[in-house]
Amino acid sequence: MTIIDGNSLTIEDVNDVAINGQKAALPTDKKFWERMEKSRKFLLDYISTGVPTYGVTTDFGDSCYKQISVDKAGELQRTIVAYHGIGLGPYFDHETGRAVILCRLNGNVKGGHSAIRPELAKKMLELLNKDVIPCIPQLGSVGASGDLTPLSYLAAVIMGQRKVYYKGKIVPTMKAFKAEKIEPLLIEAKEGLAIMNGTSVMTAVASLAIKKAERLANISDFLSAVTSEITRGKDTPFVAKVSQIKNHAGQSESAAYIYKIIQV
Repeated sequence: MTIIDGNSLTIEDVNDVAINGQKAALPTDKKFWERMEKSRKFLLDYISTGVPTYGVTTDFGDSCYKQISVDKAGELQRTIVAYHGIGLGPYFDHETGRAVILCRLNGNVKGGHSAIRPELAKKMLELLNKDVIPCIPQLGSVGASGDLTPLSYLAAVIMGQRKVYYKGKIVPTMKAFKAEKIEPLLIEAKEGLAIMNGTSVMTAVASLAIKKAERLANISDFLSAVTSEITRGKDTPFVAKVSQIKNHAGQSESAAYIYKIIQV
């Protein structure tokens, strides 16, 4: 079980949940939930004073001078999700989609600072554990201020929109929701921004890629050892002292692995 507390997630955890289907959970610690509720209350109290709050009661970018009324703050967030539903190209695969949900949820619950509602965090966890995974186009983000377009697909799915991976097929989100008895959740003030304005897609892709690279490196080292044995090569190049002189940690690790296989 992987506990998503915003602070302890590792690359190994991402791979375990995304690839191996390991279940995830949010902390049961009372203080964790109190921080989230306090953060949400602060946001709502603050915008109720009428003070313009970027992206919550104002428009975005060069249009930030346009103020949005508090009662339309939720509608603004739902509008930016729709606005960014313009991704192109093939979808990220099912496993990458799982990693995206995990990474975004982890960022959103860190310290309670994102001011999302607890029920939104629980909804993301429900999608992950019931394996209803957003279909996210691979093209459409430059990662400047976040993976805005790709992450809009997660926000849209939470609301029951667009498409998901479900039981090995791509289906309309509501079809999977009905099968799993999942209720769609409309995002409210700031929550579209909280979901979309982050680099969780890049983080997810990198977390999976580094593990694949490690596996490829180990396979390459194994083949090097086998080739050395088949060709009756010498083990001298793989002796620890040789790599220590060059002082490259990765080379030393690789050489030690190869040398150990040769000596067996």
